[in-house]
Amino acid sequence: MLRTGAEARHVMASASLQIYPSKGMTCVFAAPTARCELEPSLDDARVTPDTDGCHPACGNICRTEENIDELRAEAA
Repeated sequence: MLRTGAEARHVMASASLQIYPSKGMTCVFAAPTARCELEPSLDDARVTPDTDGCHPACGNICRTEENIDELRAEAA
């Protein structure tokens, strides 16, 4: 949990932070904890998540207010 603006700026400045927006969720990607099929593979330096194959129990998923609005609209 980020408690201050300085902490948020520090996290956002990190070169290792990889954020992938998708429909109904946002992936804050960390390959070791990903539950999806990785593209191209875990041993490739350019590994990225497969946001179309997202697993609901993945610890990399977060939901923004926009994501929640998308899910509510889809459910209605």
